[in-house]
Amino acid sequence: MPSKFTPRAVRVIAIAKQLASDLQQTHVGSDHLLLGLLNVEQSIAVKLLQRMGVDTTQIRSCLWNKMQEDSKTYTVPVSSTQCVAETPCIRKIFQSAQSLAQQFHHIYIGTEHLLLGLLEVGQGLGIDLLHSFNVDLNTYRRQILLELNSENDGDDEDDDEDIFANNDGDDETEENEEQPTVSLTPNGTSSNSVLESFGQDLTRKARNDELDPVVGREKELDRLVQILCRRTKNNPVLIGEAGIGKTAVVEGLAQRIIRQQVPDILLDKRVINLDLALLLSGTKYRGQFEERIKRLLVEVQRSSVILFLDELHTIVGAGSAEGSMDVSNILKPALARGQLQCIGATTLNEYRMYIE
Repeated sequence: MPSKFTPRAVRVIAIAKQLASDLQQTHVGSDHLLLGLLNVEQSIAVKLLQRMGVDTTQIRSCLWNKMQEDSKTYTVPVSSTQCVAETPCIRKIFQSAQSLAQQFHHIYIGTEHLLLGLLEVGQGLGIDLLHSFNVDLNTYRRQILLELNSENDGDDEDDDEDIFANNDGDDETEENEEQPTVSLTPNGTSSNSVLESFGQDLTRKARNDELDPVVGREKELDRLVQILCRRTKNNPVLIGEAGIGKTAVVEGLAQRIIRQQVPDILLDKRVINLDLALLLSGTKYRGQFEERIKRLLVEVQRSSVILFLDELHTIVGAGSAEGSMDVSNILKPALARGQLQCIGATTLNEYRMYIE
């Protein structure tokens, strides 16, 4: 079995072997592996399938019932999972998953790669069930590329985990380890842009007419533009309950910039929605997160960018570890010197609790 499996992928394989043992079967195959994947509901593979409209609960139920029926026909007593061997098919799946991970320039093998390997070389009832939901290798690969924050529509083989059941209390760590640490561009090469890797360009989306029109927020937009045009104290915070439309106001700003309905000082600005969870993911060792933030600051200072930080309160304490600083303390000097311009959004209670 190849190395570099994420903890969650290791758990999937362990579940697959346990299922084979419970069914008194001597070998673990592709159906056991798929059932193991579907049982780890918070895995990237399951979340991608669900976003494709796949009823993972139905597939899991159908597959389990069929496997139970088959086990009644022919079974051999198995004492433990250590006695469960791997079929040649599942070895090919592991090899395929490793190869596909390398194609994505990923240094790990996660649940998404295991499912890719299943779709490429797997066989059996589980694969037939996936195909019944129009899930094949190409469509699933495109979905992975979309999740990797490709700015295109995934027609090539490429592209924001978070990404995101809590079985053993280490899901947060596992989620971070499964997230990609290298961004892909549409041609499959890695990108060194922190903004492209961990943010969404709202002005680009507005230019491509991918944002919904904003209605009834002219007063808030005018005030937002007014604050952004100040020389100092030009980092506004949008405060309101969840679902009230704070993000929509920022999208409205991006649309105004594209339509050139803002003062000259904002005409060349790009509004980037920064995904803090994705920025934090994969940083297991002290100093990695600070390095990403510093690269982000350098990139922002070299370009006309307004960062949008949704759930602003999460920057307090985010990424902090013993002997290191959190996001808020790293960003504070740049904000004070006017080298960084941000728009924050949070609820009133969280603003009072964490920021005020």
